Amino acid sequence: MHVLWRMLSRLIAVVRHRRDDGDFDQEMDAHRAQLVDEYVRRGMPVDEARRAANVTLGSATQLREAHREIRGVPPLEEIVRDLRYALRGFRRQPAFTAVAVVTLAIGIGANAAVFSIVHGVLMRPLAYADPDALVSVTRSSSAAPGGRVSLAQWISLRRWELMRGARTLEIGVYRPSFEDAILGGREPVVLRAGRMSANVPGILGVRPIAGRSFRPDDDAEGSPPVTMISERLWTRQFRRDPSIVGTTITLGSVPRLVIGIFPADFQFADRDIDLWLPQPEAAGFIARQYWGCCTPLMGVARIRPGFTRQQADAEMAVLNNQYEPPGQRRVDRGAVVLTSLKDALVGPVNTMLWMLMAAVGFVLLIACANVATLLTARATSRVREFAMRSALGAGRSRIVRQLVIESLVLSMFGGTLGLVVAYAGVRAVSTMTWFDLPRASELSVNGTVLLWTIAVAFVTGVVFGTFPSLQLLKPSLVNRLRQSGATESEPGHSRGLRIGARGALVVAQVALSLILLIGAGLMGQTIARLARVNLGFPSAGLLTMRIPLPVATYDTAEKRARFFDALVTRVQAIPGVRGATVVRALPTTGGLGTNLQIVSQRIADPGHTQMVQTVVPGYFEVVGQQVKQGRSFEPRDNTAGAPGVVIVNEAFARKHWPSYPKVMPIGEHLEIPVISL
Repeated sequence: MHVLWRMLSRLIAVVRHRRDDGDFDQEMDAHRAQLVDEYVRRGMPVDEARRAANVTLGSATQLREAHREIRGVPPLEEIVRDLRYALRGFRRQPAFTAVAVVTLAIGIGANAAVFSIVHGVLMRPLAYADPDALVSVTRSSSAAPGGRVSLAQWISLRRWELMRGARTLEIGVYRPSFEDAILGGREPVVLRAGRMSANVPGILGVRPIAGRSFRPDDDAEGSPPVTMISERLWTRQFRRDPSIVGTTITLGSVPRLVIGIFPADFQFADRDIDLWLPQPEAAGFIARQYWGCCTPLMGVARIRPGFTRQQADAEMAVLNNQYEPPGQRRVDRGAVVLTSLKDALVGPVNTMLWMLMAAVGFVLLIACANVATLLTARATSRVREFAMRSALGAGRSRIVRQLVIESLVLSMFGGTLGLVVAYAGVRAVSTMTWFDLPRASELSVNGTVLLWTIAVAFVTGVVFGTFPSLQLLKPSLVNRLRQSGATESEPGHSRGLRIGARGALVVAQVALSLILLIGAGLMGQTIARLARVNLGFPSAGLLTMRIPLPVATYDTAEKRARFFDALVTRVQAIPGVRGATVVRALPTTGGLGTNLQIVSQRIADPGHTQMVQTVVPGYFEVVGQQVKQGRSFEPRDNTAGAPGVVIVNEAFARKHWPSYPKVMPIGEHLEIPVISL
């Protein structure tokens, strides 16, 4: 305790050194006055008494310095003085300070922002209980070279029902994308709904903040319709009313009981989901007999306690053989494999984020080189100052420490401003909608990012701020004192191929800038090529909108057809509109995956997997496409009782009729699940 108290008192003395110096001066004056009085009583004149007292006490400055060393922490006091000196110097040069700080803020802020993203997406464990036991259940892609796994391969409901009996795993499924749900009321609201099996929240270890989670009977066919809502929806729509749990709300004309509220940080498996529904196999407008094979589901599982990943893989191999025996091919063919859930979620952006981290690293190096050049130029103008300080007794280490502290002050200011830049960047990335970044809702500028920023700022200040200035200490002090300052040549410069520190910095800046410019040029060229990709139709002048329909209200094809016929008629009547049409999914955004049979080429259960679009007559004319063979859709094709017709593309024709165009598919019959608008 005595040692701690002495250390504390020394630290306090550093803060209150001026007061302690004043007390010391008063005490010295009192001692000096006593000695003067003593010498006067001995018969000395007053002037001689004062000189004798000063000789007896010694130099006041040396005594004050000795007293400071005893009561305080001299190295810390010197650092504080260097800090004050650096701040005064920067205050006298505001333009230089502003340029240096802003330059460092851009470089450090970009690094901090990207590190926040890399740390939040790639480094941090998933925000679930025991995340290492969570795995993604996917099918291996037979087309991938080397048997690699495609994480986008869905599993069927029929396969999931077989795997539910696994001993080593508890497996659940969810829909990989959200669906629209209309909240009824005076002003209907379109919400984002996600579907999952009732055991998914338990697998992830997520508990509701109010109410209960899904139960197994909620997945049973014919069970009362229930839903769980997000904390965000609870706050925005229901004013955090606790009585909402147990209340029935209308979703798409279907009353559903709210059984629980998920916490705000639960973002599985899509962003900004407003509510969750059980029964993931349910899909509107698809005939029930196709639910088992045609509804794409993604699997998530947790390895049960007491089992290992190797045991789970072995059991999956056995279940794969049971589901798809040798010699038999399923529509959802391919072995089911287990992949770390974290790798499945962030794998597609792993390489991209690390490349981005390297790019902003180059930006930081360029910023540091710029600031180093500025510091070198500033130090050059202070050559005579350094020489004079050396001549007065300041050692090389003392001058180097002053330079280090000055560069560190700039770096810390730049790092502080960089944190603001990082916060703004992370906030923008976490809220952007044009790119679906995994785990975007978990991004934040936390303590780890703060430590990273401090470390980057410290290394920046020490390495790139001090090294160029050290070159100024090499020439002899005598030569510097003889120089006029106006004609002084740059230290380190000589004839021939040798270059000084400033030249090396310029070379580094140019090299790093060229690397970034080449990368940016290649990226720009890629974007330009993508913009010139032929979509197969002219996109200029086309406007699109999404119109979700309540399933219960428009429960038949006739009702949906009447709605869209009336919609197309009213839109076409708007001045300036040349045509209007309706399609299930916008071009290039996919469609409905289903299974179909070619009657003349019937194959084993249940048929070919194919993407199907549902359109209304006039669609091809509106989007500027022409039917090469046969005819387009006509209004009579969309009437009740009309024979079913379909138009296929050339890729489909070449795949199933190898002799195309000698053999045409026109007139062939297809069996397609009952799908319509």
